[in-house]
Amino acid sequence: MRSLELVPILLVAISSNADNVAVGIAYGIRNVRVPLPSNLFIAVFTGCVTLASMLAGQRIAYYLPPQLASVLGGGIIAGIGAWVLVQAARSPATESRTTASRSTLPRSLSKVLSVLDNPLSVDRDLSGHIDLKEVCLLALALSLNNVGNGIGAGMAGINPTSTTIAVMFFSVVTLWLGVIAGGFGQRVLGSLARVVSGVLLVAVGMYEIHL
Repeated sequence: MRSLELVPILLVAISSNADNVAVGIAYGIRNVRVPLPSNLFIAVFTGCVTLASMLAGQRIAYYLPPQLASVLGGGIIAGIGAWVLVQAARSPATESRTTASRSTLPRSLSKVLSVLDNPLSVDRDLSGHIDLKEVCLLALALSLNNVGNGIGAGMAGINPTSTTIAVMFFSVVTLWLGVIAGGFGQRVLGSLARVVSGVLLVAVGMYEIHL
């Protein structure tokens, strides 16, 4: 694989796991552990979602002219990046209104989204660690970003297999690093991770558009 092909793969994989950092920090601050089996389960789950989304994106691109598919795919990725940057810049008041508006969503979807607002709710038995019985909802919440990113990346022609492997690797690493950072009280890194994620996605999107 050429180095130029590797760059968007790594950037998509890193940016897709920004929420892992924020969630890990929330756990680290409260001394909640995420054992390796749970971390690996999340990685495999998000990897599967990424692969399925990229294959769907490739299928959509099959019916489009190659240049148009690449532009649309890059546009989707860049658009998601811009949305992430807007979310990262929200004021606390705006954030609370957004959280309140989720009550209008279907109950199952609202429950999944609420996990990202309050990751500690996953530890239902208050055991201080997230075991395999509790990790499914967290894995689903952390994989939501991968759907849009995966469809855009698939349409843009980014390699699905390599991207999936990279996503799973960075999933494990970012969640682990987030927990460690939270142990030192580095809450600010959670917001910074989202900003970095948005910038990376916009960069990947523009790269694919102008490729």
